[in-house]
Amino acid sequence: SARGVEWNRSLLRKLVGPMIRACIEEQALSTVGRSSVPRATWISDAQGICALLPTGNQLPPSLRELFDLGSLYQGLRDVRLFRPLIAYPPSAPNANGTTALLSYTGSVQPLSAGSGTKAAQNEAVHSFAHEAGLPLSYVDSSAASEFAAAGATRHAELSRAFLIENLKRRHPSNVKMAGLLLGYLLANTSSDTCKDLAGLPLAPLCDGSVAVLGGTATSASEGVVAVHNPRQWWCALPAGSADANGGGGAKEGRRAAAEQADLILRKLCPHMTLDVSWLDATEVVALRGCASTVGLVDVDCCERLAKALREACPTLVDREGAGASGMSMLQQAGLRTVARGVAGAASAFGLGSTLSAGGGAGGAEGVSASVAGLGSAEEADALLRAIWSFAETAQGGLAPDFVTSFQGFLIVPSCRIEGWLQGMAQQQDMVQQQDSGNSMFPPPLEEAEAPDEGGEDAPFLQEGSRSGAAAGGLRLLALRKDDPLMLPPRSGDQMLVQLLGIAGRLLPGRFIDQSHPAISASAINFLTRHDVVQPFTPQTLLCSLARALERQPSLATTFATRCAGLAAQQKDMMREKMSQAICDIFAAGLSEASSASYGGGEGLARVFCGLPIFLSEAGLAHERPEGEMQTADTNSGPGHKTLHELITVDGEPLSLSGDTIDLADAFLFRQSRRVAPELAAALDIADIRECLSAQGCYLTQSVWLLRHVVPHMADLSSNDQVAVLERLLPLLSLEEANMHHGFVPVEVAGGGVCMKPPVGILDAQDFTVQEIFGISGDTVPALPRSSRLHFPVRTLTPNVRTQLRRLGMHGSMNNPTCLIFLTHELKSRNSTVPGERYGDLQRVLMQRILESWPNLRDDAKRALLSEAFVDISPGADGGEVQDSLFSLKPFRDRCVGRLLSLGELVSRTHDTDPYLCWTSVPLSPRGFPEFAGFRRTTVEDVIAHAKALGELPDNGVPWHLWPELKEKVVEPLCTFLAGQEPFRSALGENGEAQLEQASKSRISTQLRKTKFLAVPMDEAGTHTLVAPWRISLVLKSHRPPMFALPEYLQEHIPLLRLLGVRDALELPQSESANQGDNDAARAMEQSMEWLFTSGAETFADVTVRCDGGSLHVHRNILMARSEYFRAMFQGGEGGFREGQEGSAEVTMFEAPLDVARVLFRYLYSGRVDESPLEGPQGTSNSIELMCLAHQYMVPYLFEFAQSWVANQQDLEDCADTLALAAQHEASTLEGATLSLMAANWDAPEVEQQLPRLSEQHRQALQELVRSRPAR
Repeated sequence: SARGVEWNRSLLRKLVGPMIRACIEEQALSTVGRSSVPRATWISDAQGICALLPTGNQLPPSLRELFDLGSLYQGLRDVRLFRPLIAYPPSAPNANGTTALLSYTGSVQPLSAGSGTKAAQNEAVHSFAHEAGLPLSYVDSSAASEFAAAGATRHAELSRAFLIENLKRRHPSNVKMAGLLLGYLLANTSSDTCKDLAGLPLAPLCDGSVAVLGGTATSASEGVVAVHNPRQWWCALPAGSADANGGGGAKEGRRAAAEQADLILRKLCPHMTLDVSWLDATEVVALRGCASTVGLVDVDCCERLAKALREACPTLVDREGAGASGMSMLQQAGLRTVARGVAGAASAFGLGSTLSAGGGAGGAEGVSASVAGLGSAEEADALLRAIWSFAETAQGGLAPDFVTSFQGFLIVPSCRIEGWLQGMAQQQDMVQQQDSGNSMFPPPLEEAEAPDEGGEDAPFLQEGSRSGAAAGGLRLLALRKDDPLMLPPRSGDQMLVQLLGIAGRLLPGRFIDQSHPAISASAINFLTRHDVVQPFTPQTLLCSLARALERQPSLATTFATRCAGLAAQQKDMMREKMSQAICDIFAAGLSEASSASYGGGEGLARVFCGLPIFLSEAGLAHERPEGEMQTADTNSGPGHKTLHELITVDGEPLSLSGDTIDLADAFLFRQSRRVAPELAAALDIADIRECLSAQGCYLTQSVWLLRHVVPHMADLSSNDQVAVLERLLPLLSLEEANMHHGFVPVEVAGGGVCMKPPVGILDAQDFTVQEIFGISGDTVPALPRSSRLHFPVRTLTPNVRTQLRRLGMHGSMNNPTCLIFLTHELKSRNSTVPGERYGDLQRVLMQRILESWPNLRDDAKRALLSEAFVDISPGADGGEVQDSLFSLKPFRDRCVGRLLSLGELVSRTHDTDPYLCWTSVPLSPRGFPEFAGFRRTTVEDVIAHAKALGELPDNGVPWHLWPELKEKVVEPLCTFLAGQEPFRSALGENGEAQLEQASKSRISTQLRKTKFLAVPMDEAGTHTLVAPWRISLVLKSHRPPMFALPEYLQEHIPLLRLLGVRDALELPQSESANQGDNDAARAMEQSMEWLFTSGAETFADVTVRCDGGSLHVHRNILMARSEYFRAMFQGGEGGFREGQEGSAEVTMFEAPLDVARVLFRYLYSGRVDESPLEGPQGTSNSIELMCLAHQYMVPYLFEFAQSWVANQQDLEDCADTLALAAQHEASTLEGATLSLMAANWDAPEVEQQLPRLSEQHRQALQELVRSRPAR
């Protein structure tokens, strides 16, 4: 019934329920008192308190409705009923004690049990949760469901998210836990949630540390946490069946590559490599999918492996390049010299003591495997195999990116050449024993015949190189594309094998051991195709030497030292092979890519020139025949040297008869017959020439002769001197030949020979030189040592002389230096050579100067014109022609004993110049041609010439020369002056303003009173020289002191006006002229003339006392002719004393006798004697005459005297003349003087006299000036 149901429900809730709860609690408490729970064990459903907890599926439906399970479980939710799951270490406390129980809400449900990897991962999760302080307790699912139905929740849920959240706060305690946790999370991770792993400490590294995925790494060791900086971790994820694509071969290759990569990473970079051994295949696939997200790099290609090794194992990378011994600084630090006891193997190939002697001096063949970080020899072998196997099987395989990725890695096994040669020697013995033919070595190993790893190889390879490697330890070389290694020959001729031994001496660390198991035939072929490895040849050896030297220049000394230990025969072979090698390289052409590593042609030339394998000319002469063994200890004769220690001459050696100088010991002649063709070709390469030239060790033959032979020329015999010159001169240019102080032997006065350059030598075969020096035949004069030029010795051959002419030996043609020297020589001979001979010589020299003149420079012309060597004396040119114009007062008369320069001379043959100046400047000697360098006539010359002509007496010019004088002298002189300033401007179209300036010029002043104008006096040809101021433009006939202008000067009137020709006053006609020309007049004049001249005997009754003498005249004539004398002699009282009867005496002591005679002769005959009025005293006499005529009242004579004085006066005399005219009332003279001053108003002479004029004259002059018409 309903009541019964309620009763039962109440009973169950209030009695049975509490009883069950109490029973459960009591049972739980009793559990705590029992022995400790086994560590890390799982509680089954039949164990623990969960067996006592009622669940809904255990009760019948009727009871399930009555019993309130929710209340029961809600009451038990916080009750400690459940045993904890612990995983303490055995040494942890409470290991055997009791443990506290956990409540449902205060505990975490552990993971369900699993098997295999799953169980281990769950256990790792529980261990990490326990370490993180999480209370783990198992509650079966039925009880957990009832608790959940009652609204109870656990402390936390051990889920993926819960685990990730706790991993962010705490790191796993060990690498195993980290690996299992990573696997657990990967198994429960999708591609969308893999990013949650980034930043979690779940990267188990191979060195036992734990890293943060995509972050830093830590490792816990005794409480110390180590942090690794890299944020990227490497791993080699195996290619399983779940993710391998492609065929079976590709899968297998990738699986093998992953295994090799894992081995390499574990050994060489464990601190950066993820240990994936904790993951199964499915988890690996998951990890590969999120690798980039969590900072993992799957090393599945060469590039990634190289990057990992470069970062994790720096000792495996040769970062600094080759050092002094062919190794990097890192390699050198861990290396020491390894003794080699392989002299027997070297001897088998005729290498003598090369290798044994060099064992101590040479460097080791690479870097020790232990120094490179590969461990022991066995470990290193395994790692090398793994690296090269990975390279062949990884993604991409052996491709160009492999070389790029592993650039600089020490992964190439080094070959010990000694062991290699020893193996070849053994193989040779085997072949000879088997008598298997002529082949010395087995055929090369082909790729198809490559032995399996660890399989059989050629016996000499294993026993030789491998045994050598074992003896000295495995050594490694860097893989460099820019520094290829060399591959020793597996067979070859004897010479190549010997060269290999030498190469092992010079570059011990540059050969790859192709017999090493890690290096397969396919790898060798790949490296060879990509120029990482090159077959050993002389060319590759030379390039390798150049690369090493380019990396470290100090290796030059090392190479030289190593090479010095070679035997002489080996050095000779090295010279031959290296010469041929460098020629072949340059012939094939240098590619920019391949030659950049060794410096191109410069690098090859540098190493070639630095090897001590070369012999001088003397050494080649002492070289032993081929086949005779030489060693470094027994070598005789000059030793081998580098090209820098020799001087290479681009030419042939010079054989001299004497032993004055050694031309062979220090020199190597490229064109010597002893120099091998290949060496000669090598020395002709431009880069080698430049390399040697930079050190001053390469000379052209001309430079060699100039530097090393020419300084000893004076000590050589004459034949040797000629031999040197025949070799040297054709090689020189003009500049080169004359830069040296001298090398051509010349004769000097006093005996002996000195050396001079070609420009210091005279050509003895030049005609002009021969004439000047008087050379005939082969005999040449020996000039003083101080002479600028000398003649060469007679022993010179025609070829030498021809070359000397090309190089500047002085001939006279177009050579100013020679011409000037010849002028000096000719001048020095003037006092010793007869005059006629000197004239011939100067004409010869003048002719050569004339021929050379157009080709001379201006400075040379000036120098020649200044040389005084011309003799114009009559003895040199025969003098002037008698009764010629040039014989009239010639300038040469002033040059006695003096030599003249060409620049001082005026051409004698010129049309006008000589006629304008022969009295003022010297003319060129007779026989001299017309010459552009002669001076031209100047204004000063013409003025001086005019003055000299004016000094000639009236009879100084022969009558037959007057026409020529007028035509060639006077007229050209006027024409010349008209063309000079200031006359040219004054006479031009616009020259009116310059007229006065020209008239006042210095030239006008000097020429106004100079008698240079030839004036004809009569039709008979009588002429005289007249000054311009004595010529009147008005007179039609001569009226001394004025002359009419001759007809031939009419066209020069404008110029003559400027020179002083003027409009003179017309003299009055004489009385006799007025009487007509009849017999009676002439008879009367003659009678009166007779009476005057015979006064003393014709009853003269008057004596006139004058200055200078007395005159006897007749008073009746005087009285008839002069009022003054009429008054004087008129008798009677009151008259003069002289008027008394008887003889009378008149005193005229102030009057010169000549002037008085003019006065009284006029009174007798009516004619004026003009002769006393001319000449030097003419002016003063004419003034005296004017005064006497005025005093004695003779009108006509007074007028005549005024005109004469007016025409004779000059501007300087105008003031005095005006005063005199005023005193004597000479109006005619006064007017003429004022007109002259007015015409020359601006002249300085007029200006200077103005203060001396009277006021009346000054005013009259001003009126005349104002009234003058404008010009």
